[in-house]
Amino acid sequence: LLDFAFDIHTAVGASCVGGKVNGKNVTIRYPLQNGDHVSVIRSKNQKPKQDWLSFVLTSKAKTKIRQALSEEKTKSAAEGKEILMRRLKNWKINYGDAVIQQLIIHYDLKTAQDLYCNIESGKLDLLEIKEVLLKGEKEEKPVQPAVIPEKEPKETTGTGYSDYLVIEDRVDGLDYKLSKCCNPVFGDSIFGFVTISEGIMIHRTGCPNAHNLIARYPYRVVVARWTKAKGAPAFSALIKVSGVEDIGIGNKIADIIAGYNVPIRNFSYNMDEGMFEGTLSILVPNNDVLYGIIRKIQSIKGVLKASRQTSN
Repeated sequence: LLDFAFDIHTAVGASCVGGKVNGKNVTIRYPLQNGDHVSVIRSKNQKPKQDWLSFVLTSKAKTKIRQALSEEKTKSAAEGKEILMRRLKNWKINYGDAVIQQLIIHYDLKTAQDLYCNIESGKLDLLEIKEVLLKGEKEEKPVQPAVIPEKEPKETTGTGYSDYLVIEDRVDGLDYKLSKCCNPVFGDSIFGFVTISEGIMIHRTGCPNAHNLIARYPYRVVVARWTKAKGAPAFSALIKVSGVEDIGIGNKIADIIAGYNVPIRNFSYNMDEGMFEGTLSILVPNNDVLYGIIRKIQSIKGVLKASRQTSN
């Protein structure tokens, strides 16, 4: 089927996720026969895979797949580099050749492109990268004496997260809690919004409601930030997954979650015409873990898209 899709057009082959032959759903590996009535099922999230070269037969398909893989690797490396640079900025580590070389040597890679691709695909865990770089800094730099702040910031109380949030423009007598419309997780960029009856609601800056709240009620917006990570409670997060129906794909997703040692609250999915779509509810300590899980799920064969969902 995949050879047939590439014979129609390169874009059709590259986005092929399956097809229908004589009215029956089939995979991209399905061998066609003369006289078959064929329709190709495509997805904008599909990308050519290295293993496609092991079962396509025509030289045209193989050439187009190799070309697409090369282009995809370049694109993947650019995205991986952007992810790493953003994280380094958050960790207050300067991006440079020395940092990249340290990671290439540590992970026994050949080029910076390999490093960036592995980051983008989720093969390299960002938390582990952070530990590698910080360990290197500690070995190079002398230990500095701790500076005791003159005044500790005051924190409002009333929820299980009060020890881990600081409201800079504190409003006396108001408790605060995490908004269910966007489910903030430790490490997210956040702000507080003073409500009429529920105290201060903590939203992600990327919350679907953020623009409306800030634009219409700027006087009710307060600055909020996370203050510490150790011992922080677990945060609820939702992941939406879609892809091609495949036996055991649910177990593969569960194995990834188990590898991060985070609890699964709920996992439900539906299948229709050879495709599946599901929602995964988990508890995570921070957004580094959350996005690490998402990238590893995205790398599973058959998964077309894995993304963070704001709410139920």
